[in-house]
Amino acid sequence: MTPHQAEHSFSFTAMVSAPGAALLVGGVLIYVTGTPWQLAPAGVAHAIFWGLFGGVLVYMGVSILTRFRIADSLVDIVKYLRPLFKGLSFWQTVILASMAGIGEEVFFRGFLQTWLAGYMSVELAIATAAVVFGLMHFVSLSYFLLTTLLGMAFGFTYSLTGSLLLIIIWHGSYDIIAIWMLNHYPELLGIENDNTG
Repeated sequence: MTPHQAEHSFSFTAMVSAPGAALLVGGVLIYVTGTPWQLAPAGVAHAIFWGLFGGVLVYMGVSILTRFRIADSLVDIVKYLRPLFKGLSFWQTVILASMAGIGEEVFFRGFLQTWLAGYMSVELAIATAAVVFGLMHFVSLSYFLLTTLLGMAFGFTYSLTGSLLLIIIWHGSYDIIAIWMLNHYPELLGIENDNTG
């Protein structure tokens, strides 16, 4: 293993560890607190279809946002984040994005939002979990706002459907698309393609 491969392997391991920890903590907290949750009450096919639809729709929305002047800092953040994901293989991208979708959604929607809804209004629980989600992704104010809004969309959808699987697939599919496109077609996000990703 070359030093570059070892560094990349460590980076990938470190990136997968965070959502893995969120999954562990969220799962333990759901169990310890007895927080109720559902995986796919309307069925797995329903969750897969709408989750993939949500992932594609959000990617298209973020891609469009990078075209507007108000999102100049969003383009800067994407440029800043690109080296973290550069060189990931397709399967590493799928594993990382899937772990983020599973781990973060088990923690933020499966546990935190649902647990908070037992102590406050559902709307306030959704907003609180979304703000914490945004803070955990804080890189800049614009990225915080984007991830908080995305967390609110996840939260309202989870509240309406009761399907944690739908939210996991939505989150994971968005991440797969975003990371893959960032590495292979960055010009779609307003970033020069240096052909080394």
